[in-house]
Amino acid sequence: MGFGDHSMRKKATLLAIALRLGAVAAADAPWDIRHCRTPPPPESQRAEVEVSGNVSRLVPPLDVALARRVPPEGLSCSDFVRETAGFSWYCSRHYAVKSDLPDAEAAGMLELLELAWPHLSALFGGEPLGGRARMALVAASSRRALKRAMMDDSMFAFTLGGVTQEGFGCSYLYAGTPYQTRYIVLHEATHLFQYCLTGNTRDSWGFFLEGVPDFLSSHVYDPAAHTLAVNVLDRAPIHNHLADGLAEWRGAGRPSFSAIYADPSPSRGLSVLMTAFLQSTPDFAGRWRRLCHRYAARDVPGGASGRRAFDILIGEIYGGAESLDAAWAAWAGGLSPSYSLARREFDQEGGSFVSCEPASPESPALLEWRGGARPGPASMSVRWRDAPRRGSAACVEFLMPDGSSVACVVSNSPSASLAFFEAGGVRNTSLGARRLHSLLRGGVAFRLDAEGGAVELVSRGETVASLPLPQAVGGAPCGWRISASQPGMQFTPEGAAGPDARGPRFAPPRRFRQFPAPCAGGLAPVGGWLAAGPFSLPDGKFGHCRRPPPAGPVDPESIHLLDDGTFAAWKPAALNTNAAFSACPVANLTATFGRQANDSFAYALAKVESDSERDATLVLGVSDGIEVFLNGGKLLDDVRAREWQDGNVRVPVRLRAGENELLLRLSHARGVWLLSAGLE
Repeated sequence: MGFGDHSMRKKATLLAIALRLGAVAAADAPWDIRHCRTPPPPESQRAEVEVSGNVSRLVPPLDVALARRVPPEGLSCSDFVRETAGFSWYCSRHYAVKSDLPDAEAAGMLELLELAWPHLSALFGGEPLGGRARMALVAASSRRALKRAMMDDSMFAFTLGGVTQEGFGCSYLYAGTPYQTRYIVLHEATHLFQYCLTGNTRDSWGFFLEGVPDFLSSHVYDPAAHTLAVNVLDRAPIHNHLADGLAEWRGAGRPSFSAIYADPSPSRGLSVLMTAFLQSTPDFAGRWRRLCHRYAARDVPGGASGRRAFDILIGEIYGGAESLDAAWAAWAGGLSPSYSLARREFDQEGGSFVSCEPASPESPALLEWRGGARPGPASMSVRWRDAPRRGSAACVEFLMPDGSSVACVVSNSPSASLAFFEAGGVRNTSLGARRLHSLLRGGVAFRLDAEGGAVELVSRGETVASLPLPQAVGGAPCGWRISASQPGMQFTPEGAAGPDARGPRFAPPRRFRQFPAPCAGGLAPVGGWLAAGPFSLPDGKFGHCRRPPPAGPVDPESIHLLDDGTFAAWKPAALNTNAAFSACPVANLTATFGRQANDSFAYALAKVESDSERDATLVLGVSDGIEVFLNGGKLLDDVRAREWQDGNVRVPVRLRAGENELLLRLSHARGVWLLSAGLE
């Protein structure tokens, strides 16, 4: 949307900031923001949240520390995340957000995260990092600002609305519309929680990896009541996974649960439906919690991991994927979405619906609700949160069982207003401009009196206009349709037309389970890495490098010729020594080379001392491909794309007495380039 002058652009920017995250006025803010040099200990900060089913409520105030810096040992990201000009740290009990957003928006984000905390801890049954560190997010005011912050952290690629970076222990996102910002925050926070708890999120079935975060972020937030409902399957905003998933399922011929389960990467809609189905009854909800607890704790017979572990748990807890086919067919076959977002966007705040950007008189936002067996409301209130624009209009239609409708329209402009009713082909203008304009300041309600055979316009409890209904129009409404031609118009139905807040009733665990550390102890760290590169892989494609490695012993003073004709020397690798997910220092090759270097390879060189000749195991954490050379002999050639994970490669080695030369050739596909190593 374009604006003709600077003043209009400024007004639009201020409006967007006011709407984001459903921020309330500063005087009513539930946060206590205090400036400090470094944040206080997490346990000293108040974050009281009450939980009932899948709804949580903040008990104000929420303690928020606005800090200049946070010590690396107090963050899940350790010192991977660095300072960025214009960004500050906002810390609550469980989270730290590095952001350039206004204080109220950053604090509102922490409120949302703390509201989600009990749902996440109940689902996965643990406390990440043993409560020793806050989970970290970087939240920028714009895509451009986020890219700048990511480059400061030596991350050089970003194409989506948010990402949780393996190895970094941090989520990155930028603010958009109110609903989309909350959706991304909750989605990435779920990935981050699981990653900080287990050290890995990438090795399970696709529906679990994205279905759990998408279902939990399918939410309804009420900023006035400070409540958050998660796992809401049937609701109004975009990302209507219920409608999308059912359309895909029916379009594919209604496949069985076991058939979709076997697909490693089903669609988002189907992933959410599968996740919702596995907790769709009280019995299933209990089974789902046991499955998630055991999967997170790696409590699986035979030490199985990844998809194999999930298969075993599905078999033990649910009787196997095939045994669920009949129940799935009955459950999915009986679903239907109540909401239809026909045009533009509406947000949902509790039982109210708020129009969002963009909306205009030429193309108003349009939302429909049909409750099916649920009764429709007989009253709908309308309120302008902001001053009306020229041509601003709100329309409420009560949908009748016989297919007819009763329409109530209010046109509200800066200087005059107009209202009319329409039913059974009869249109009635109810009020003139000046009187209605004064009434609209406090909001109005349209009320359908089926017994009295009339539709009424109500303001401040007083009926100010009434239209008799034609005899052909009768009975209670079965649904409604609302439209709005500008953002910030709030519609509130009176009756059971809001979200179904019922969901899995997970009580937060009183005692958190002790999870195995992502990397086993007892490792002798290998550090002091020298790195050389990066060099381009043949044809610019990820794969094996056919060049012979440097002949040993390697001279650390040697100079290498790069592909562009320039020279590169061996140099110390940038090390992170406070990593939350590794018992060994983590070499950040992206930071070392100052570039992401996709489809490239590099060398890493270290010296290992041994007091005697002996056998050992080299435990590595690598991004993508690796070749291992010890004292000139090749021990491993394992070139494939993978995310960094501590201990994802293990190599038996024979150390000689004295100094040993360890040379690694690391092939990199794309993304962050990390390396950790220790001797077991």
